[in-house]
Amino acid sequence: MMVPALISQGYFVEFIHPQDEGFQHVFCGPHEISDAWCPNCDKPLLRFLSLDTRDPRLRLQDKSFPLLHLLNCWTCKVAQRPFFYRINPDGGVNLLEYGSGFEGPDFPYEDYPQHFPGAPIQLIPLTDEEQQTIYGLNEGILEPFDTPFNTRLSCPAHQVGGEPFLIQSDWDCWKLNCPVCRQEMPFLASVGDSNLLPRGFTDNAYVQFGFSYCPTCDVVGSLQQCD
Repeated sequence: MMVPALISQGYFVEFIHPQDEGFQHVFCGPHEISDAWCPNCDKPLLRFLSLDTRDPRLRLQDKSFPLLHLLNCWTCKVAQRPFFYRINPDGGVNLLEYGSGFEGPDFPYEDYPQHFPGAPIQLIPLTDEEQQTIYGLNEGILEPFDTPFNTRLSCPAHQVGGEPFLIQSDWDCWKLNCPVCRQEMPFLASVGDSNLLPRGFTDNAYVQFGFSYCPTCDVVGSLQQCD
């Protein structure tokens, strides 16, 4: 993997199953995260995931904030350049760097919602065979429909940790440096297009967000790629 991972074990995000016992991982839904407000659209940032820092699998148990939020905005240019924000001790955020400007009234499609339906989630461990398959896909050795896992790997899936299947093959595009300490940020999660509505986040199954996290500075960075 060309980008270091915060968590070596990968987990698929399943938002149609019961919640992980004892943890409060959340997929989408409305939120009241302090200062998680789009500076371009004047509306709440879109929440993809909120990860419960008590979960020992995430290696975030020493953090004072209860949830690590993965946020962005699809209806403006925040998503068109690296987007950075700091998680505050109380769980709110401070925006650090973002893109400016608008995409148009019907982007990415008409009547775009301010949030998508929320659901509790489970983190399902990737098997060794699944992770090895992803390595082969990313290296171009395998094609998605050559694998036994095509329901998850025919297009980008939601995944926390490990190495995700990246539709964008140039790993250099996914490297982010923390704007505070300037160190390379470990890769945390990838988010695909699917959600609990018939239309996805963008109506394009091959769109993908990558999220990195600097545990020293509590800074989240995200970058959108589409093939």
